[in-house]
Amino acid sequence: MAVAAPFGFSLLFDGWMRDYVPPPHWQVDAMPSLEGKVAIVTGPTIGGIGYETGLEMAKQGAKVILAGRSLSKGNLAVSSIRAAVPAAKVEFMELDLGSMKSVAAFTDAYKSKGLPLHMLVLNAGIMANPFELTTDGLESQFGTNHIGHFLLTLRLLDVLKQSEPSRIVSVSSAASFMPEMLGLNMTDVYADGESRYGRFWSYGRSKLANVLFATELSKRLGSSSKVYVNSCHPGGIKTNLGIHLKALIAGEYGHFAFQMFEQLFHPVMMPTAMGAVTQLYLAASPEIEQKDIRGRYFHPQAREIVPSVLQTEENQRQLWEQSIEITKAYLPKDLTL
Repeated sequence: MAVAAPFGFSLLFDGWMRDYVPPPHWQVDAMPSLEGKVAIVTGPTIGGIGYETGLEMAKQGAKVILAGRSLSKGNLAVSSIRAAVPAAKVEFMELDLGSMKSVAAFTDAYKSKGLPLHMLVLNAGIMANPFELTTDGLESQFGTNHIGHFLLTLRLLDVLKQSEPSRIVSVSSAASFMPEMLGLNMTDVYADGESRYGRFWSYGRSKLANVLFATELSKRLGSSSKVYVNSCHPGGIKTNLGIHLKALIAGEYGHFAFQMFEQLFHPVMMPTAMGAVTQLYLAASPEIEQKDIRGRYFHPQAREIVPSVLQTEENQRQLWEQSIEITKAYLPKDLTL
């Protein structure tokens, strides 16, 4: 099973096994020095790709701000990175992407430090959870995965501009293609949408929003900007992101079905270190500036692909305007985009 499953799924999903092959143009262990650079990585829990991203950046001398909801998990991540990299310049700051008030408090606290910002990795996310609302009354996957990162980015954009050249990496998913099959509705994101809620469809919508946002922001910044914005699918990774999916299978189909799910999918999932490769490429590779890579979409490992057919200028514009309306009470008064 461990041998056959990866090849079977690779055949089924358009050459999935190619995702395991490192590209000739980028290897993490050849990453240039990041001394003097400052990075924010959201979602840094140990066992996730945000943690691996922060770890690799710290190895290269960057000052890394790990941003997440749990102080205890954040402190564990900091301790773990310092154990691996004794000279690491790393700290944790609390950030709840499901609360616009928390996002505002985080950005205010960050700016009070007087630090530049060269790399903003929008990595955190939730997947396929039962219907619930953020503190601002938004469907949680859309509110956390998209709106929280949207507001975080726009409130830090002045610092990113002052720190040019700088990078923004929006971590999406192959699920961004899901709305092509199930339909796209970006406006049904409030409490009255509970009866129409589909946990996988909603996840796909939020991940498509990550790509639409990155492309639209890049376009609005313009080709002369030295803030490089791109998005990526990190790959199918062995993390706790699928915790709700596992609970759903076990609860509805029984323990045997859950075990079969584990047997089939675990062999084809990437380790977390591999899952960080593509976002590290977009955040740290000299190629991004050398080749003027902006507003583009990448998948494992550090290979550009064509995004969803739903990534149209109209969908980008509509999502942007909707997101501005949702977050307007927390946006900088002097924001011009």
